Amino acid sequence: PFLRNTHNNINNERHVRFVSDSQNLSASIDIFDFSMDKIITLDAPIITNNQIEFIWNGSSEFGSKVNNGVYFCRLNDSGESKWVKLAVLGD
Repeated sequence: PFLRNTHNNINNERHVRFVSDSQNLSASIDIFDFSMDKIITLDAPIITNNQIEFIWNGSSEFGSKVNNGVYFCRLNDSGESKWVKLAVLGD
């Protein structure tokens, strides 16, 4: 789960990190709500320790915090997709 009130803090903003062994800077992550409506696309990953890393602050593409619930995250990397499920909890 992503606990909005306790997880990682950058500039007083909580976030969750997605890390992949890929080094493809054109990779992206699409985040969908439980209805499979796209919430946001994360692109421009950071490379650290020979991995790519995406940071998400729990907001939609319009900047509003997403509701508590289950979200599906799809890594798009060189024509391949990998999925993970994420629970967002907190205010």
